[in-house]
Amino acid sequence: PQLIETSTGKVIDLCTEEENLAGTAYAAMDVTDDGSMVVGTYNSSPGVWLKSTNSWVNLPKAAGYSTAGCINAITPDGKFAVGESNFGQYSAYPCLWDLENDGVLVSLNGLPLLDMQNEDNDQQRFCGISPDGEYILGSVSHSYVGPPGIFWYIYKRSTSEYQPIGFDVTYKNNIGTWTARAENLLFIDRAVMSADGKWVTGIAYMAEPIENSQFYNEY
Repeated sequence: PQLIETSTGKVIDLCTEEENLAGTAYAAMDVTDDGSMVVGTYNSSPGVWLKSTNSWVNLPKAAGYSTAGCINAITPDGKFAVGESNFGQYSAYPCLWDLENDGVLVSLNGLPLLDMQNEDNDQQRFCGISPDGEYILGSVSHSYVGPPGIFWYIYKRSTSEYQPIGFDVTYKNNIGTWTARAENLLFIDRAVMSADGKWVTGIAYMAEPIENSQFYNEY
């Protein structure tokens, strides 16, 4: 992992040669506006690199998810960060850290549990956060795409509500009925939030029925 100051081209290595030779697991996923904090993975756990000490610190993982973890995004001012804690190969739990309060995990209500196949695969994560910490970009069942269970959503902290991206969903007896907002839309993947929190982009997977055929035109 490296931190690059784009205006000057200056490169700062975020790992030591000894740690690199030892096979320490790193990832650099996001950085604050002033370049003082980089977030990602350090030694397979959620980590923050601090320019002031030129070193990494690990943040707590969610209870029961002790295998690994990653911080995927940080607010420009370094007050909040989001990511995931992992258990085993597939289980993931979405995490919000309050960096102004020693990186404590923030409890959130109203998050989705079931995916588009109405299954709880214990696989959720956060991948983006608006500068004010109000809106969080998350996903459910991100590796379950055949049949597609994955969906992405925007979570609003002030109301503890979420809105799937590209779909509307209604629940009856804990069973969701999904309605696509675009014709032939099957699922959304790899969503990314803009730095100001106003926009989200990603991949729309489309499947157009072929007349008199069991197959689809996919694009």
